[in-house]
Amino acid sequence: MQIFCDESGGADQEHFLVTAVRTDGETAFRLVKKIKKILNIRNELKGNQLNIDQIRTVLSIMEKSPDTMAVSVICGRSEPVGGWALGAHAEYVIWGELIVESCLPLHEKGIRGVVPDGGRYKRTLIRSIESDTADALAHRTGLPLVPVSCADSAGTPGIQIADIISNAVYRSLGSFADAMECKQLIDQLQKAGQIQIRMLEMKDRQPEWLKAAISPRSL
Repeated sequence: MQIFCDESGGADQEHFLVTAVRTDGETAFRLVKKIKKILNIRNELKGNQLNIDQIRTVLSIMEKSPDTMAVSVICGRSEPVGGWALGAHAEYVIWGELIVESCLPLHEKGIRGVVPDGGRYKRTLIRSIESDTADALAHRTGLPLVPVSCADSAGTPGIQIADIISNAVYRSLGSFADAMECKQLIDQLQKAGQIQIRMLEMKDRQPEWLKAAISPRSL
């Protein structure tokens, strides 16, 4: 099994999120092949190019693959932690933490590696984030170090699945025309136990004033 990741939004928008999907490469290949055939798509699957009916079809196919699990972690500008993070850190720092926090609930013994989409930043920066992410996952889980290697989404079916789910979650949060329909579809996956939606925490980096400000919310 591997964990594939892709992001939606950005630090210049209201929401920045990463979705991690745990599956194996062969299952991801079969899912993408089936989706492309049903939707009559030849090129790479991109969530922002799908309409709501196509999104519904993709997520219904995912529901029939119960071993495929997803976690989305959201950095929201209107949230205390998200607002602080977007003001205090460069986007790539938040991106790396979103990858870590989305992978944590999915990381277990037997995971062979983490594969995020590598098209967002320069290669030298990507290499640093890969190393930091691998170290953070090992430290926070107590599991052996596993490789974190960014890849091109066009040639990686698992990233394409993560992209579609990530985009659906992103659309459910905004003022898009299909926001309510996307929310309902994501709610269905949550009820089926196939996706978790979480907010960014960055616990190790939070300043004391922020910890004090949000502590009543956790009671």
